[in-house]
Amino acid sequence: QIDIGNNRFTGEVPTCITGLKKLQKLNMQGNMFTGKIPGNVSSWTELTELNLSNNRFTGSIPPELGNLPGLIYLDLSVNSLTGKIPVELTSLRLNQFNVSDNKLSGEVPSDFNREVYLSGLMGNPGLC
Repeated sequence: QIDIGNNRFTGEVPTCITGLKKLQKLNMQGNMFTGKIPGNVSSWTELTELNLSNNRFTGSIPPELGNLPGLIYLDLSVNSLTGKIPVELTSLRLNQFNVSDNKLSGEVPSDFNREVYLSGLMGNPGLC
């Protein structure tokens, strides 16, 4: 696992860390990372927890995150992510899903339109 949360790291996420095939937990919350979330994070096939909250990520949520079969915790809240929630994420068996306080829009996939996930969708005025 890697925990570099609550530091002052800046810049884009280095793509070289996506080569960590056995990575199970990644916490990068509370930094100042910018740019897009790399789509090649889908190479972390052992990943169970991913927390990228409270950064400055932009762009859309990579649909490749739906290719992480063991992912149960996904927190992308408090960034500047745009676009739709990828339907590919509905293949995950998430215990926690938080994309609140972004700039997401469009229709929420029906699998996430359940009470257990509703608080994780708040703060995205364009979602319906």
